[in-house]
Amino acid sequence: MTPPPQQSSSAPGKVVKRLIVSNGVGANQQMGYQYYDAAIDVAGRGALGYRSVVTTDELTGKVTSSIYSQQWQSAGMLLSAKTVLKSCEIASST
Repeated sequence: MTPPPQQSSSAPGKVVKRLIVSNGVGANQQMGYQYYDAAIDVAGRGALGYRSVVTTDELTGKVTSSIYSQQWQSAGMLLSAKTVLKSCEIASST
């Protein structure tokens, strides 16, 4: 079965660029977010989300890169993730 056609999208909606949350003790936790490769289903099913999201803990420097499905049946499902801290991979999943 051929998957429905997809089209790149420059802006499928509003997204969070930075999140600052109090940790209740001292410094605030600050997270930065970057989004890549948004897509929409041109057969009328709407947004398929972003292909990848990079999350950065601005206090520790920990970076998590997540890859998501853009097939309409499983859009948004996590396919893989990798977390790096100071050039060392500390976690990964597929």
